[in-house]
Amino acid sequence: MFYYNKGIKINGTSLWLDAEKVVDLSCVTHGHMDHAKKHREIIATDKTIRFFKTRVGNARSISLDYQQPFEIQGCTVTLLPAGHILGSAQILVEMNGTRCLYSGDFNLSASLTAEPIEVPQSDILIMECTYGKPLYRFPPRERVEEQLLDFVDQTFKQGSVPVIVGYALGKAHEA
Repeated sequence: MFYYNKGIKINGTSLWLDAEKVVDLSCVTHGHMDHAKKHREIIATDKTIRFFKTRVGNARSISLDYQQPFEIQGCTVTLLPAGHILGSAQILVEMNGTRCLYSGDFNLSASLTAEPIEVPQSDILIMECTYGKPLYRFPPRERVEEQLLDFVDQTFKQGSVPVIVGYALGKAHEA
């Protein structure tokens, strides 16, 4: 159904999922630069397309709403919320009776700025796992939020201006 070569390529089609090299047609899961290349045409959510245009430049685009099946070259593509950043999506590809779910970055926890993740049934699951190694153990979100608020409060009490540094798209919005 697919193979990997600097992105996931759907067999028998020109469709790629988060292609890492410039291709004619790629589904783009979200607007972070490691997922957005200057493809000839992209399939993505409207929000991701807007980020793409701002960060990468114009490309022909097919905008899909979440849960909107789209028929292309013998397969059906459906985008589902990934919970990562605003507009982020997982890509469900259905072909010849097989359902393959691909996720770029995803987040199972509630977010202040992203749509909550939806996880459908699939026959094949492909996940990007940037922080999948056991050495990455993060504190609970509530604790991080509490620490952030304490830092801001203490900084103001000291008569200073708090500066919060975060990734430009995503983390900075939540902070």
